[in-house]
Amino acid sequence: MHQGNDQEGGAQPVIATPPPLPEPEPAPLPKKPKAAEKPRKKPTKGLSDKLLTHDVIPAGEYIFHEGEEGAEAFLLLSGEVEIRRRMQKEEVVIAHAGPGSIIGEMSLIDSEPRMASAKTVTETEVTVIPIEEMQVRLERLEKFDPVLHRLMGMFVKRMREYKVIDIG
Repeated sequence: MHQGNDQEGGAQPVIATPPPLPEPEPAPLPKKPKAAEKPRKKPTKGLSDKLLTHDVIPAGEYIFHEGEEGAEAFLLLSGEVEIRRRMQKEEVVIAHAGPGSIIGEMSLIDSEPRMASAKTVTETEVTVIPIEEMQVRLERLEKFDPVLHRLMGMFVKRMREYKVIDIG
């Protein structure tokens, strides 16, 4: 003899399911920060002991000037930069650089003064690559691939010797 609440005849117990929950409202998208409000990224460690820092440069400002000694190169994270050279009495735009480009590297490779100026067209975010960081990388390249290291030096030399624009 059975006692309890046993179902006979194969009937299944009825389980009540709760009604579905209402879908939550989507969270509003965060506002894009203005240039002045952009959070500064933390410096990252490079191969040398120097930290790689980030900087935001307003539109219309020079990053470096032709003839200066180079102490750093710049990896462009956003924005647009004009590369300019003095030709006689005027400054001429010889190239444009955008995100992913590295500028200012030539003077770090061959220890010569900067051969051009760099001026921002739009607000530009960069990673600053100090000369110590570039030297560590160049030494590593020379050790592991001396042919590529030599080839890079030859390209820089040819760029310096090549007349980019002739203003008559």
